Amino acid sequence: MNYIVEPARTGPNTIHLYFFEPKSGFPASVDDARLSATLPDRNLGPLRIPLQRIVPSHYTTSSGVFPEPGDWQVTMEVRQGAFNSYTQTVTVPIREG
Repeated sequence: MNYIVEPARTGPNTIHLYFFEPKSGFPASVDDARLSATLPDRNLGPLRIPLQRIVPSHYTTSSGVFPEPGDWQVTMEVRQGAFNSYTQTVTVPIREG
């Protein structure tokens, strides 16, 4: 999985999630993806961030609002098929807008 958070500042951000097959590197078909964010240093969250499916391997949003600067923990929950689900958390540094 690859992700982009732009402009990575407080306020609204555009977020793109791209999913790939681990062995082949080809785009992976994902049935559902969910996104949430927490800022542990300030005890904020989890904030749910709505996603829109563009194609089965690409989800996006322009509604990724981070109200405070800091190192946000962004959790991606992904479902493939009826029985396979994956969760990954990454640290996204957000600067003052």
